[in-house]
Amino acid sequence: MDNEKLNELLVNVWDSLTDEQKEKAKECKTADELLKLAGEEGIELPDELLDAAAGGALVKIIDEYGYVTWNVYRNGIRSKIFEWDQFEQAKKFAETNHISTEIKTQQEAEAEKQC
Repeated sequence: MDNEKLNELLVNVWDSLTDEQKEKAKECKTADELLKLAGEEGIELPDELLDAAAGGALVKIIDEYGYVTWNVYRNGIRSKIFEWDQFEQAKKFAETNHISTEIKTQQEAEAEKQC
């Protein structure tokens, strides 16, 4: 992606933030911190921005009731969720975005961020 397009996407995200979110973002020192903040605050990031983030995993999550979802993580942060019967779509999304399709646990995916 060229710098002009990246700048445009970043400005659009910045303009969508509340004043409080902007203050929190200013405190972030790294891209990983910004990605984590986006996840915590529920800030939607365009796929093009997420594609620029390295790393990721396809994660099978089973909740306390046994319900399965397929989650695509980037840098330890969940970026996309697919329903239990959408494995092929989740796998294709991961492949398209250069994310490993090796199925991991949620703990393994989150641990990658710590490395």
